[in-house]
Amino acid sequence: RNREWLSETTLYQAAIRARPNNGKMLHNLATETAKQGDYALAEELMLMATKAEPLYITGFSDLGLILQRQGKVREAEEAYRSAIKLINRGLNGDSFVGIMAKDVNAYTRLAVLLKTNSSHLHEAYSLCQTAFEKAPTNAKVVRETGDVLRRLKQFGKAREVLLRAVQLDPKNAFGHFYMGQTLTDVGDSAQAE
Repeated sequence: RNREWLSETTLYQAAIRARPNNGKMLHNLATETAKQGDYALAEELMLMATKAEPLYITGFSDLGLILQRQGKVREAEEAYRSAIKLINRGLNGDSFVGIMAKDVNAYTRLAVLLKTNSSHLHEAYSLCQTAFEKAPTNAKVVRETGDVLRRLKQFGKAREVLLRAVQLDPKNAFGHFYMGQTLTDVGDSAQAE
């Protein structure tokens, strides 16, 4: 049994051998597999996890991320939307395990996917607003909200939100980068540096 504890991967594999339909262990193994760069296998494992636990919000959100990293944009969008539907179902009173703070990742990840297409910026902003309401101190949520506002050319709001993002996570380069882009967009290149 000691070999099962050698790594997280071997531990999850042992747990799955004991209970093949353990969605959380399949999810964990998929996450570890993705970290190792095997996205095809990670996708297969995450699909098994979501099939074993069809109400597992994080499973659908992480499936979206794995699909997105493989360039499967449409499938990633569908996975994120599935996670959001589950969140909304839970918020409307259906019974299931509950919503965790990290479940807002589905909103943010879908917003990040959509913000690159200017025709989807308003939907991306709506997703960011929803995530912001649920997790106002989540630096990534705040940062992405600021970037979407910048892309919508709402520079004053973008600057305010991005300043908050930088305060929440001063070491994150993206917050500073987005702030620099915003300042450059408004012609304040001296402060952007």
